[in-house]
Amino acid sequence: MAWPGAPAPWRPSRLTLAGRWQRLLGLGLVLASLLPACQERPLRWQALALPAVSPAWRNGEPEPLVLRTLRLTLPTGQRRVQNSDEDEPALSEPGTSLAMHFRAATPFRAVGLVVATDGRPASVLMRLWRGEQLVGEQRFSDMPDRSWIDLAGAEQPAGEYRLELVVLAGRAGWWSQRLAAPGADPPGFRVGAVPLPLNSEVSLPVNATLARIAVLGGLSSYDHGIGWWRDYEVQGDSGDRQFVGDTAGWLEVRYASGARDLIPLTYGWTLWWRDHLTSERWGGPFPQPFADPAARAARDASLRLLPVDHPLAPFRWDFLPRPEPVVALQLRDNPAKQGVPVIAAISLLSRDPIAGTLPLADEPGPASRAIQPRELDDSARAALLAPLAAVLTHQQLPAQLAPFPEPAGADLQVGGSGRLLTAIWRANTRDLAAKFSGPPPFQTSSPGAPHYGGYQGIGAWRDDAGYFANQVWARDLGRAALEVIRQGQPELVERALRFAGDRLYDLPNGYPRYSRDGTPIPPHWTTVLGDPLYLDADHRGDGNWENDSQGLLILAYFAAWQARGRDQEWLARHVGTVRDAAGWFLEQLAHPERWRSRDGLLYGEGEAANDGGYDVLSNTLAWRALRAAAEMVAAVGEGARASAFREAAERIRAAVATQLRDPDGWRSVAWNWGYGHEALAPVFSAADVGDYDLSSLTAEERAVARQTYLRQLGRCPQHACVRAVGYGQGFLAQAALLLDDLETAATLLERLATLAYDERRSPYLIPEGIALAPDGSRWYRTGDLGNAVQQGEVLKALALVAGVERGPTGVRLLPRLPATWQWLEVERWPLASGTLSLRVERMGDTLRYQVATPVALALRVGPVAPGSRLLVDGVERAGRPVESGGRRWLWVDALPAGRHEVVVGP
Repeated sequence: MAWPGAPAPWRPSRLTLAGRWQRLLGLGLVLASLLPACQERPLRWQALALPAVSPAWRNGEPEPLVLRTLRLTLPTGQRRVQNSDEDEPALSEPGTSLAMHFRAATPFRAVGLVVATDGRPASVLMRLWRGEQLVGEQRFSDMPDRSWIDLAGAEQPAGEYRLELVVLAGRAGWWSQRLAAPGADPPGFRVGAVPLPLNSEVSLPVNATLARIAVLGGLSSYDHGIGWWRDYEVQGDSGDRQFVGDTAGWLEVRYASGARDLIPLTYGWTLWWRDHLTSERWGGPFPQPFADPAARAARDASLRLLPVDHPLAPFRWDFLPRPEPVVALQLRDNPAKQGVPVIAAISLLSRDPIAGTLPLADEPGPASRAIQPRELDDSARAALLAPLAAVLTHQQLPAQLAPFPEPAGADLQVGGSGRLLTAIWRANTRDLAAKFSGPPPFQTSSPGAPHYGGYQGIGAWRDDAGYFANQVWARDLGRAALEVIRQGQPELVERALRFAGDRLYDLPNGYPRYSRDGTPIPPHWTTVLGDPLYLDADHRGDGNWENDSQGLLILAYFAAWQARGRDQEWLARHVGTVRDAAGWFLEQLAHPERWRSRDGLLYGEGEAANDGGYDVLSNTLAWRALRAAAEMVAAVGEGARASAFREAAERIRAAVATQLRDPDGWRSVAWNWGYGHEALAPVFSAADVGDYDLSSLTAEERAVARQTYLRQLGRCPQHACVRAVGYGQGFLAQAALLLDDLETAATLLERLATLAYDERRSPYLIPEGIALAPDGSRWYRTGDLGNAVQQGEVLKALALVAGVERGPTGVRLLPRLPATWQWLEVERWPLASGTLSLRVERMGDTLRYQVATPVALALRVGPVAPGSRLLVDGVERAGRPVESGGRRWLWVDALPAGRHEVVVGP
């Protein structure tokens, strides 16, 4: 039924219906043909284009992939090194310039760099620019190679700067690091520009949903575990130390939703080391401890890296982002760490086309260890890294120590908190004595000892190295000989002293091959005996002259003569060597135009002089050696020569007092040794001439000594200046003992024993260096294990604890027992007519000394409180009072041969 007026309903005809079905069928076919185009696009790999950031420039042209050394001094006085000061120097001719654009993350008041030269001094002009404004400039004349120069001025704000170096004379540049040139692209990556966001960040736009991010990197441009021996710790800069768990930068994934995933570039997780595990350049490869299955398992459990054979970036890691659009990736450097995380390429897996990318024919490979967002929790990652950190570092002494070595020769035992020093003494005295059994007649390294990754290692090592075992380093021989003689074994060093005597003449005998500017050279020792040009910093054909080594060797001859009771026959065999060796100091004073002496102060090219300069250690050892040589030549009737030696000694001594004196003490110079403790040489060198109570120093020198000591103590964070063990902890502990600061000395020695201990290899041998985390919580060995000079300086400190002094007036005992130690015992200490034994024991406020001596001697006891009584073999005596270290001591001046008990107390 229809409403009135409604149109009649439409009904298709049979013909119309057939056409409709035909049309529908055709439409279906068309839609079917279009279905593949409507399906989801396939995943494909795309190479992200990376923007290059080049911080280095030469004469206005960029030098890609070069990082320059830069050091900022902050308003607090702390210094921060930005980049490595290793690798190749770029040298320029006069009139040319080098520049570095850098970003200061904080205000600063000085900026500096390490000058590189061809070995000869150079003069340069340094300028600092902020935009087009010149904010400071300074000329530096006659700068030696590898020396820091700082342009100081008004405080500058954080921001962008340009540091320019203009070469005025000579050939000069900055020490720099040139990153490896890219090789062939590895599968799944395109290596082109490489961003180096030094103390800054680089943003990489994406605007796509990603299924995976693959990063070619896993390395920092600062491919070391710790910096070379330098003053990082003194200057408050911890950027050189990069332990497992430390972060060198970040890669941030930013999503359209506002969410962010921050991926830390962390050692042991997304970063690892290459050179200090594999490179022969650093004395490697270093397969230990990862030859052990448990150590390998700890490493493999934490690392998210897969190896890639590429010269710039040896690893790759992957990240699985959230299933939502990614706006950008941001690469950010950590300004608190040296170097820059190296990211050579990034590949993205996505269904979306990404602007600016290049398609990849190959894919990076399976994401078997890919990081997921849920793994970015800091505490979970720390727990994951803990086993690997324990493999490479120590955090405390184990509950069970390795068995102590058996005593050999003179024995020293310490009770209480210093107990571990007993094992340090026994292991190292035995090892040091064995170094004189050759060949050669002295071995700077312990043969077959492990080598711990050069000076910048990560805690890994290689066995059976004996790194310097085939060399005789002059400084090491001098110190080792002095300590073996101090321990009463002068006969062991005789062959080495004869060898040194012959090597004194290598330079004059090798003329004209060995010469200075074509002129014959007076006899003197260079760095390595028997290899006079092993080091020759200025390339003038005469090797490096090291006045501290020269002085130590002369003092070794003097000590050997003293230990033999000043035997005339022995002296006749060696006095010619001593005469000519001491004459080298007079030669330098007489010809300042040739040897750069300065108003009585000696110039040297050795490490103690920071590889070129004027230092307290070299000059102090020179004047002490000249005084010793004067006694020796006087004993053979050469009175005039003895007078000349004494006169030169006093001239050098006076020059130290006037030219190397700063407002806070004697000047520190050897920052390549880390702390500047060589400035205390007038104190610790006294023990090398039989002066254990510093009577050879004037009142003025003692006052400066105390001032210098307090300053140096402040430069020893956490009482652990162990970066260079002997030059750091050894020097300072000797000074603390000789100045009778016994509490500090005990802490220094105990801390050293703890840090040196490693139960896995030669547990008690002293290493060249120890890398200590900034917070003091973790540490590991570096360098050569059983290195003679580091060993010798530690043994010297322990010998001062025993206090057996053989001086010009006979034997004196000055044992030093800190309040934290329960007892101290010395056994079988050789003297001319037998062996000495001593036990010092603390009983509340009372000290008891038990002595068995084959000769008459003097004994110093204390420190003593006012009103204390002194009993010698049960009889009360007055004793001779003296003041030292702000405390009162008593001398028992005439203790005859035999057994005695001395008690002092209330």
